[in-house]
Amino acid sequence: MMLTGRINSAVRYLQENPDAKAVLTGGQGSNEPMSEAQAMYNCIVEAGISPDRLYIEDKAVNTGENIAFSEEIIKANGLNENKAIVTDGFHQLRAQIITKQQGLSGSVGSVNADTFPVFIPTFAVREWFALPNQVLFR
Repeated sequence: MMLTGRINSAVRYLQENPDAKAVLTGGQGSNEPMSEAQAMYNCIVEAGISPDRLYIEDKAVNTGENIAFSEEIIKANGLNENKAIVTDGFHQLRAQIITKQQGLSGSVGSVNADTFPVFIPTFAVREWFALPNQVLFR
């Protein structure tokens, strides 16, 4: 369900920004039939976005890797260094902190995903613990 919100937000962003390209990032869990990146790709193409605007990164297992591996794809393909991270609103701050810690080039914006309200309390609490850890120990 949370992935659906991110996919829908990414589709809207890509429709509103026809020159934008997307790096779809996320690995495959042991109980998943395909990588998160491949699932996003399939849904976004099905929604009418041209595959030539999409890049798949399917090895990352956490936000830090999502950002680092995506940056490698951006540089390797000569893509625009200005980027926007599509993730849930409660996760945007930590994602932005990670981009600063990694010293990414270009500007980094935010696109908040459509988060189903039932998930917000649990994941907001998770972020309350993850944020200090990210700032103090990484």
